[in-house]
Amino acid sequence: VSNWLGDNAKPGAVLDVSQPCGDLILDESDGPLVLVSAGIGITPIAAIVEDLSRRQPDRQVRIFHADTSHRNHALYAHLRRQVLAMGDAKAQNWYEEDAESAPTLHPALPGYMDLSDIQIPSDATVFMCGPLPFMRNPQGPARQGHLRRTDSLRSVRAGPVGTEPRLGRRRRIVGTQPTI
Repeated sequence: VSNWLGDNAKPGAVLDVSQPCGDLILDESDGPLVLVSAGIGITPIAAIVEDLSRRQPDRQVRIFHADTSHRNHALYAHLRRQVLAMGDAKAQNWYEEDAESAPTLHPALPGYMDLSDIQIPSDATVFMCGPLPFMRNPQGPARQGHLRRTDSLRSVRAGPVGTEPRLGRRRRIVGTQPTI
């Protein structure tokens, strides 16, 4: 969406938009942290990683992100710097297009996110954030049996970005400032 807005939206365009929803609040623990996102769901994840890179740079953090392509992966350069600055942070990306040629730290995987071969620490706190289709997808990570809340996982917190379309608001873009 962000790329489309920059490339296509003109002053005066009327857009249907909705507010982000869900809560992602990081506790003060030092246990392993798993961050799972898709698309624009990377935004709150990036904020968490930036905070951790300053406050807990040695915390074990695993970041799993799915996107259409590396070109559309919002905040990639920022996240890369944060991961490199941390002592025990690793990231894995999945791209629907051109995964093989994506210049990522760890080779990107093609297609949709699949966590079936990923080792998730049993005592990890897991955050999951992304668009509703990702959060609701029956084959998605939350449904693959890897992110369900169990006795071995302390916490799984899900926060979809966006709300039901019926809850959206129409906004008119005038110049560079949105108005309702």
